Amino acid sequence: MKDQLPEPLATERRDARRRRNRLLAAFALFVAAWPLLTDVSPLQDQMDWVLQAKIIAAPAQAGWTGNYEVIWRPVPNILGTVLIAGLAKILPVFTAAAVVYAAYLLLWIAALVYFLRSGERDYPAAELLAPLYAANHFFLMGFFNFILGLALVFLAFGWLRRHGEKPLRHWPPFLLLATAVYLSHFLAFAILGLGCLIYAVLTYRRAGRRYGSLVVSFAPSLLGLAWYAQSRAGQFWFHYAFHNPLYYTWYQVGPWAIASSYYPLTPNWAVWINVAINAATILTVGGLVCYAAWKRRIDWRSPWAWTAAALLAIGLAAPTRIYELLRPGQRLIFAALLILPATILPARPFDPRRFRRLAAALGALLLWNAAWWFQAAAVDRQDLNVLERLIGRDSRMLVLADSHFHFRENRSYRAKLADPYAYPNSVNPHRYLPYCIVIRHGGYLRALFGTGIVRVRREAELLPEVTRLWHLDDPQAAGRYSHLVATGQRENLAAIADRAAPLFEQQYLGDRLLVMKRRPAPEPAPPAN
Repeated sequence: MKDQLPEPLATERRDARRRRNRLLAAFALFVAAWPLLTDVSPLQDQMDWVLQAKIIAAPAQAGWTGNYEVIWRPVPNILGTVLIAGLAKILPVFTAAAVVYAAYLLLWIAALVYFLRSGERDYPAAELLAPLYAANHFFLMGFFNFILGLALVFLAFGWLRRHGEKPLRHWPPFLLLATAVYLSHFLAFAILGLGCLIYAVLTYRRAGRRYGSLVVSFAPSLLGLAWYAQSRAGQFWFHYAFHNPLYYTWYQVGPWAIASSYYPLTPNWAVWINVAINAATILTVGGLVCYAAWKRRIDWRSPWAWTAAALLAIGLAAPTRIYELLRPGQRLIFAALLILPATILPARPFDPRRFRRLAAALGALLLWNAAWWFQAAAVDRQDLNVLERLIGRDSRMLVLADSHFHFRENRSYRAKLADPYAYPNSVNPHRYLPYCIVIRHGGYLRALFGTGIVRVRREAELLPEVTRLWHLDDPQAAGRYSHLVATGQRENLAAIADRAAPLFEQQYLGDRLLVMKRRPAPEPAPPAN
C-alpha cells in the first residue's frame, strides 16, 4: 500500500500535475500535427510497411494481383501495419498512415508520462522526455512497429507498478497490453518480458502463487512466440559490424540524439548545428547517469533500476544485427535511458522555474525539428512529382540508394570528419521513396521486408540483389528491370548513371534523384548469306 500524502500536499500535487498536463498536451498536439500536415511523412523505412498495409487493405487491386499474398499469422511485427491497413479501408493509405502516426505520437507522450507518474514520486523534469522523444530516431527511421510496441511497454510497466499486486481478475488490461506488445515487435516484447521478470522476482519473491497472474497474462503472446520460433527454425544468425571504438560508441548512443537531420535533404549548415546539439546531449546524458550512480541517487530497491541496468548491459554487448532485427543494442539502450529517470532519488525539492526554463528550451527544439520535417516533406513531394511523370504503372523498378554501394563508407577519415552526415543520427526518407508509385498505382516489387504478413509470390528477395556497381551493366542482373531509380547525393548518382549507361538511358538526374529507362534491346543481326 502506497503512503497517502497529507491532503494539502495531495492537493498541491494535483494542481501541479494539471498545470503540467496543459503544457504536455500542447506539446503533444504540436508534434502530432506533423504527419497530419504532410502528404507523405519523411520516414525512412515506412514505404515498405505502407505498401504492405495497402496490399492488406486492397489485396485484389489490379496492379498487384498475383504478385503478393497476405498470410495471416501471429508475427511479432505487424500491429502498426494492420492499424494502417484497417484505416486504409476508408481513407487513402497515406492519410491512414498519417492518422496512425499522429495517434502513436499522442500515445507515446501519454504512456511515458503515465509510467513516470505510476510510482510514489513525481518527476516533472523527466516528463518533458515524453514530447522530446516522441518523434525519436526510430520513429524517423520508420521502425514504426518497434516504437509503437515500446510505447505500449511503458503503459504496461505503469500498470504493473500500480496494480501488479492485485488478484488475477484485475489483470485483463495487462493481458491485452502484453499481447499488443508481442504483435507490435519482438524486441519490445523482450523488453516487456525482462522488466516483468525482474519485477516479479524482486516483488513477489518466493510467493509462487503470485506469479500466476503474470503467466496467464503472457500465455497468448508466448503461444504466438513459440509458433514463430518453430516456423523460423534453422534461420537464426547474427553479426557484428563495428569497425573501431569510436564507431561503436556513436552507433550505440546515437538514438539518444534530439535534433533530426534528413539525408541528403537537410542543408549542411543545419546538419552541423544538429551534430553539435546531439553531441552535447549524448555527453550530458552520459554524464548525468554516471553522476547519479556516483552520488547513489539511483534507487536500487526499484525493479525498474535493475531493468534499466540489464537493458544497458545487454545493449552494449548486442550485435549489429540478429537475423532480420537491425540495431538491437541501440533500441535496448534507448529504452533503458527512458526507464531510468523513474528510479532517480531527487536531491532537492522541485523548482517550478527550472521546469519552465526546460519547457521553453524544449519548445524551441521542437520548432527547429518541425522546420526540417516539413522541409524534407516538401522535397519528397517535388521528387515524387518527377517519379509520377516518368514511371508508368506497369514498370518494374530497380530501387537503389547510394548507400547500397558504400560510397560514403569507403572515404578517408578526413573526408568523413568534414561531412556532417557522417555523424549520427540522420535518416534517409528518400531511400524508398519510389515505392510510392507502386503504393498509389499498383505494380511489382521483388523486395519486401520478410517479417510482415505480406509475401512476394515469385522471385522474392530480401533486398535488391544488384548492389555492386559491376552489376549495373549486366543484362542478367539489372537488365531484368524496366527502370532504374536511385536516390542519394548527386555525385554518387552520377557514378551510378555512368556505370548503368550501357543498359539504361538517363531520363532525369537531380540533386537527390536519378531515373533511368531500359534501352531497347538491339535488333538481332541478319543471318549471313
